[in-house]
Amino acid sequence: RQLADLLNGQPMGGRRRAANYSDLWNLKYLKGFTWDQLSAEQAYKSRARESRIANEVANAKAERDAFAEAVRRGKAEKAMAERRAKNNNNNNNN
Repeated sequence: RQLADLLNGQPMGGRRRAANYSDLWNLKYLKGFTWDQLSAEQAYKSRARESRIANEVANAKAERDAFAEAVRRGKAEKAMAERRAKNNNNNNNN
């Protein structure tokens, strides 16, 4: 608690060229707050992020597979149409 009161509003310091040279400490003492609570929250956020990314990857794979299937089906239909046209031309010529 004393450390939070001492550092709050003070410049971080360091070398002048450091990125945080002119930044100020912003500390607040949280009564009853434990480190385990912070760790648990960070772990939960990490798991949620990983889950969200996994869902996005799964959706992207499903979309990719659906597109590939549509392309394959389109090529097959085009080939069938060409064969039908070729057979119709052969039948008409005979």
